[in-house]
Amino acid sequence: MAQKISIKQQFLNIYQKLRGGDQKILVNHVTVQPPRRKTQDIANWRKAIESAEGYGQFRSELLDLYKDMMLDGYLTNVTCKRIEEVTNREFIFLDADGQEVPEISKLAETSYFETLLTEIVNAKFYGHSLLEILWPAPGSDEEGKTVLIPRKNVKPRWGIVTEHPYDLDGYPYREGQFAQNVIEIGEPEDLGLLLGAAQYVIYKRGNFGDWAEYAQIFGIPFRWATYNNEQSRGILETALAEAGPAGAVVAPEDTNLQFLNGNPSGNGHQVFHTLRQACNEEIAFTIIGNTMTTMEARNSGYAQSKTQGEGEDEKNFSDRRFTLRVLNEQLVPILEQLGYAVKGGSWTIKDEERLSLSERVEIDTKLYDMGLPMSHDYFYDTYRIPKPDPSELAEREADPGTDPDNEPDDDPEPEDDPPSSKKKAESIRLFYQGYCAHSIQLTDAANPKFKRISSKLERIVIENVLQGDYEINTELHRNYYQRLRQYARAGFARSLSVPDDLDDFLLTEGIRRNISEFATFKQHSLIEELKSFTNLPRADYEKTARNIMQRYNRTYLATELLTFEAAAHSAGQWRDFMDRADIYPNLTFSTVGDDRVRPDHNLLDGIVKAVNDPFWDTHTPPLAWRCRCTLLQTDEAERGGVADLGSRP
Repeated sequence: MAQKISIKQQFLNIYQKLRGGDQKILVNHVTVQPPRRKTQDIANWRKAIESAEGYGQFRSELLDLYKDMMLDGYLTNVTCKRIEEVTNREFIFLDADGQEVPEISKLAETSYFETLLTEIVNAKFYGHSLLEILWPAPGSDEEGKTVLIPRKNVKPRWGIVTEHPYDLDGYPYREGQFAQNVIEIGEPEDLGLLLGAAQYVIYKRGNFGDWAEYAQIFGIPFRWATYNNEQSRGILETALAEAGPAGAVVAPEDTNLQFLNGNPSGNGHQVFHTLRQACNEEIAFTIIGNTMTTMEARNSGYAQSKTQGEGEDEKNFSDRRFTLRVLNEQLVPILEQLGYAVKGGSWTIKDEERLSLSERVEIDTKLYDMGLPMSHDYFYDTYRIPKPDPSELAEREADPGTDPDNEPDDDPEPEDDPPSSKKKAESIRLFYQGYCAHSIQLTDAANPKFKRISSKLERIVIENVLQGDYEINTELHRNYYQRLRQYARAGFARSLSVPDDLDDFLLTEGIRRNISEFATFKQHSLIEELKSFTNLPRADYEKTARNIMQRYNRTYLATELLTFEAAAHSAGQWRDFMDRADIYPNLTFSTVGDDRVRPDHNLLDGIVKAVNDPFWDTHTPPLAWRCRCTLLQTDEAERGGVADLGSRP
């Protein structure tokens, strides 16, 4: 192909460089034209494909069609889904020794770097793409830009950029001055995934038009009027015309009118809904490879949804690897020419195996329980927990069984108790309090934060009991219920107010009822304990009552919240077990396998029973405090006998 850069122009370019002038920019040689909007149909789609695949690679019509198709909300959503799986990652630059280079990693925080990432993924949808990198040199105050050369003007088969979309001569970009600043993405003949998705958008648009016409005809009541003389006919026609756009017929009295419906059931509108849904499914399959992660799955279970989700994860991982290849093979040489110290280094993604905080907690907890040495700083940094002052740490080490933020519990014991009973009761209380203090729950930001009961409400209850009012305080009950419900909701991992089906309704209703009953019994126990000290002098009673409130509303409540969260999680887990039972019909009891496992729990290790076996009614972990055993769903055959654990703690 002829080269449009004359000897004179090359001389002028050299002269400008010597004078310090700006380097020629490729996009400035392109005449940008707006997309042509027109009604699209399958015939236009096929014609556009033929033009794009022809000798001249005229992709203008096809790209205009792509632009028009992207007005479809569903198609836009699924393409953005793949793009965001790349742009939402943290890109960093590592030197030859594997150490991060912060000065270069900062480029990933700029808008022109995000534009680069977006267009790299867009090349999967639109096909071959050409980007011009106009980034500033190190220390420069110039504004950087990543410019997409209009795809209409790029002829990748010939390696040129034309001034107009239908030109056959242009500027070569694979050699000469422009080759130093451009990134070429995709194969020369690639027309992108939108090539296959566009037909379903066209079908869906036509379907919506037919659906609207159907609604206009059959959605508005049809009017039928008869006449027996010409004067009545004129009056009826005028009245019906002025009464609105609904369909109407004015006919002689002896005329019969029939509507023949092709769907005797009267559900003709379902045809349009089904076609719309089918088009959306085909679009989803084309772009992301599945349907169950973007739309409601009515006839499929958890296992199939999870399998399709894993397939989408693989596609997203492939996009990220593709992006890294482009960055390392094409962007790094450009950065080196600009003066960045990138020789021998490479771009990578920080924390590629990204886990949610709840998943990270589960892994870290198991590693810690297995005895793996882990720095405390790791937990503070990973979970963004404020590190306490050394003085606070010293207080905790001096008194590990109590909460340093709380006052010491000095509840008086009845004087007629023998010393051994006092010691035993105190040991039990300290164990329970110590367990609460060390039950640190590291969760993600969606989980609730522990909220203390207000001191004002506690004083009201204390005073009511002193005055002989032993009724349940509705405000305190509401506070208990709300906190317990929040934690149960976090553990259940689904809404407790909007059930998915009847089984879900019965399960959530049972959870809410149990929460309400427990809140009532908890307050009843609190009032009974307060009542036993009302014979003390007022000052002594109030001091004792404050300690009791502290124990019930801080120490005990903290553990009760975690217990309800674990119980609700177990209930939700059973729903998942039942959903997957068609593929994995059995459960196996699994211990951690270290020397800290209780002997009676070791007896259960490896037992396999059906999901609905009564065995699990009494042998579902946790079987004791700090029990680390779990249930795993499997398709292995049943094995093992019933081990008698006795009564559970």
